[in-house]
Amino acid sequence: MAARRWLVSKLGIALTLAVGRSYWLPFLPNRVKLVHCVGRPIPVPLVPEPTSEIVDHYHAAFVQGLREVFDEHKASCGYADAELRIV
Repeated sequence: MAARRWLVSKLGIALTLAVGRSYWLPFLPNRVKLVHCVGRPIPVPLVPEPTSEIVDHYHAAFVQGLREVFDEHKASCGYADAELRIV
C-alpha cells in the first residue's frame, strides 16, 4: 500500500491493482460455479404494434416461468430457504 500511495503522490493518479486467478494472470477472474437452468418456452406471437395489455400479459408469463424455475432448482443450488424477489 505504501508503494501505491507513493505513486499517487508522484503521478497524481491512482493505479488499479488487479487481483485474479493467479499472480501471473491477475486479470483473469476467479473461477466460480455457474448453474444454468432453462424453463419451458413461452410462445409469443409477432404483434407489429403491441398494446400495453399484451406486453403486461407476456411479462407476467415470463415472471411466472422465472419463479417456477427458481423454486424448482433453488434447493439444489444451496438456496433452499430463499425467496425470489422481483423489483
